[in-house]
Amino acid sequence: LVLSFIKEKAGNQIPNILFFKPQKKIEILAKKLGFNLIGNSSELNRSLEDKIHFFRLAGGDVLFPPSEIADLAKLDFSETVFRYGLPFVIQFGSGWAGNSTFFITTSSEMELIKKKYFFRKVKISKLIKGFTVLNNAVIFQDKIIKSLPALQIKADRILTANQGGTGGRQWPAKISPLQNDKINRITEKIGSLMRQKGYRGFFGLDFLIEEKTGEVYLSENNARLTASCPFY
Repeated sequence: LVLSFIKEKAGNQIPNILFFKPQKKIEILAKKLGFNLIGNSSELNRSLEDKIHFFRLAGGDVLFPPSEIADLAKLDFSETVFRYGLPFVIQFGSGWAGNSTFFITTSSEMELIKKKYFFRKVKISKLIKGFTVLNNAVIFQDKIIKSLPALQIKADRILTANQGGTGGRQWPAKISPLQNDKINRITEKIGSLMRQKGYRGFFGLDFLIEEKTGEVYLSENNARLTASCPFY
């Protein structure tokens, strides 16, 4: 039905397909069908959105929560608690709506994840107690165009069972001018880095703001159209 709709609307022209999340399958289908894709490649997306790749790429330039990349199989609970306290955060490189983020409070929780995902490389981070804000941005020619930050609303259990999931967006974020300035500067840095890699178009960044200190930490990069673009 979708294919029929596209061909009917395109007529004799080559269809231009704008997609939400880059996937290799979409690229294979587009090539097979002779469609033109408007967006960045799945390889470029993965190199910038994957939490492990992105941390290695940008970790020296911006402030992340205290973190490291490790082999899940080699993790020792006591040593990890000594470095990051409780609870600490384990994240896989890729996931969706918080399904690859785990908040660890006991050794049995970590052992359960190790048993299920033994050979995974993971990102281990200190839990920042505070709230999440996000923004939308566009890399257009030589400019990084930035939106106002929004508060990420914590999801009620009726919406998602994932502790790291989200329940929506709220504008304005009600943060200080200094925090807003830090977010803009980080967005400029990350946008410039992405542009150097050949990335163009929409992306969004997630930030953690620590309740006690007000410090702004970069959390992750959504190197694609974001769910909050239409809301904004």
